[in-house]
Amino acid sequence: MKRTLMRRQVLKIVASVTLSPWPLPAASTSANRVQQAAALLAATAEGAILQIDLEDLLDALKFCGSSPVSFTVTNHDACKVLDACRDALARIPTHNKTAAVVVCSGYGESFGLHHCTEVFSVVQHAMDESAYQVFAAVFDPALVDAMSVTCLVGAPDG
Repeated sequence: MKRTLMRRQVLKIVASVTLSPWPLPAASTSANRVQQAAALLAATAEGAILQIDLEDLLDALKFCGSSPVSFTVTNHDACKVLDACRDALARIPTHNKTAAVVVCSGYGESFGLHHCTEVFSVVQHAMDESAYQVFAAVFDPALVDAMSVTCLVGAPDG
């Protein structure tokens, strides 16, 4: 029962947040709000490789404020995904980087835990040491031999 209520809280917070897709290189595509919310919630499911605890996700969303920068990068080449993440994170102003939620998803040869580790490392280097960071990895059979990274980066309001 508590888990269901918390999932509803997460949905409510994500639905109320204005997710602004960040301009990405041509090799990347931006996902819509529903896809980003689905990626975040998939990371809280029991089948996730690196599962996000719902309470941690709620805390991270609160730290991201009411309008975090968000982007989703999907490609069959993990190196291109990594480069697009570096590019997007470099464009975000430093004062908007106090919290991050990062979900790596994929399936097949272009998706491995070492790829996720590289993405998480790129995000960690782009953030301040004191930043609140939550990472997850999810198998998604819909992404055949592809990798997708959904990232929310923000700062508390005020």
